[in-house]
Parts: sequence; C-alpha cells; structure tokens
Amino acid sequence: KAAYNWAVNLDDIPLAIATQNFVKPTLDGVINPGEWEGRAIDLLEIVAGDEVNVSGPADLSAKMYVNYDAKWLYLAFDIADNTIANNPVTGSLWLNDSIEIFFDSDLSRTADNGAPGGQYRINWDGQASGNSDNLANFGSGSTAEWYGVAAVNATGWAAELRFSLDRIGEPVAPVTIADTIGFNVQIND
Repeated sequence: KAAYNWAVNLDDIPLAIATQNFVKPTLDGVINPGEWEGRAIDLLEIVAGDEVNVSGPADLSAKMYVNYDAKWLYLAFDIADNTIANNPVTGSLWLNDSIEIFFDSDLSRTADNGAPGGQYRINWDGQASGNSDNLANFGSGSTAEWYGVAAVNATGWAAELRFSLDRIGEPVAPVTIADTIGFNVQIND
C-alpha cells in the first residue's frame, strides 16, 4: 500500500480521503465488498429550496467512495431512493435522478462552479450528460476522459465512475496524485 493518501476537500462536508487503489474497481454499477478501499462517506446534507421534497433517508441518502491510481480518480455512489424518476424535460436534466460532480481542481472555490475541472452528470440509467466539452469525452475506452455506469438495486441505485486526472485539471494543469482538489457533489432526486 502507498504511504500517503490523496485528500479531497468537500468544503463543509467531511474530508474524503482517496485511497490509492492497486486493483481497479469494476465499473458496473454494483458496489461489491472489497472493491472500494477506504471509508464510505455519508452524504446527508440536504439543501432546502423550491424543488426540494425529500421525506427522509429512504427517499434520498447516499454513501460515496473515493479511490485513485496513477491515471484515474474513481468515485462510487450508493444511493437510497424509493422512487426512481426520469423527467425528460429538455434543458432540465437535473430533474432526473442523477449525480452531478463539479470539480474544483485549483481549489479556487468559485461560487458559480466555474472552477477548472468541469461539470459531469450521470443519470440513474447510466445516461451521461453535463457540459458539452465533457460529454463529448465520455466513453469506456482507455483514452476516454471520463466514464461511468449506473444500475438500479433493491434500495435505489448505484453509480461507479472514473475521471482522468489530466482532464479534471484543465485548463490549469493536470492533477497529480500529490494534489489536493475540491469538488461538489449534487444528488438530484
């Protein structure tokens, strides 16, 4: 095992420590025992707003796992959700059950999520979306800059994703395993 960990700052939410992974997780939307090293992080903070209507943890709660290797940052989400929703409203993809990740690779903490690294979204059914630059680079091949798989399970759904360390550092500089980065996670219900 490595003698160091990669710290990922989640701002006011607990610090996520990414464990260096020597066995790549199988990206299949199923979080298997032993596949994700390190401690799961409970994502329980719910932001109130006009569109928020969450009745409790069975309606929406999540655990996040973070791992990395020399090329990829891996994220996994185990999401409890008692109703899987697909609301195909043009231009409102966040209305679907989905996960959005906004990377802040230089820790500038800009208020508009305009920091280097970009926005990425994957729906409960594995459909990728996000800003056009990042969507164009989605794919399962080894040269794709990001990829993810989602699958429905008994309590909701799960997603497993990987992101190129080179890509999430653009346009500033590639992220290395010694860097500290920030990112926001938004779980849409």
